Amino acid sequence: MDVALENFGKMLFSIQKYMILETKLNDQSEEPRISDADAYAWSVNLYPLFSKGAWHDPVKDFFDISEEKIFRVIKYLDDEWLNGHCYFFYEIISNFPSMLIGFEIDKWDLICILRYTYLCGGRFDENFWGKIVQQCDSPIEASCITGKFDINEIRLG
Repeated sequence: MDVALENFGKMLFSIQKYMILETKLNDQSEEPRISDADAYAWSVNLYPLFSKGAWHDPVKDFFDISEEKIFRVIKYLDDEWLNGHCYFFYEIISNFPSMLIGFEIDKWDLICILRYTYLCGGRFDENFWGKIVQQCDSPIEASCITGKFDINEIRLG
């Protein structure tokens, strides 16, 4: 990609991110225009894979946590869960099939992916989520994964 074109794309991404997050922060409507999950995803630069809108597609190359990474992590966890396997947070980090998937997963990316997936709702069961955030087997930062969304989680930077 041409450097000028890439810089232009980054600028458009930043403007779109700011507009989406400002809309969420200032939304007083009965029915929110931006979901908590989408606001969280944009705030942490995570591609909103489960979003019903397509407004993120034109800038998908500029998210820090890519569509492919989220898809592969969730697909792996879903396949394992469907086979009766639920893992503690650190087990996911240490057992993640990096060679098979083509990339490694770090702690922060995994926290963001799991938090976004939890906020979307309807995926996995209480046993899955409870095991992920079990205190003795997860970092303190992982405790936020299953918490209620707080508008203060939004970071404009």
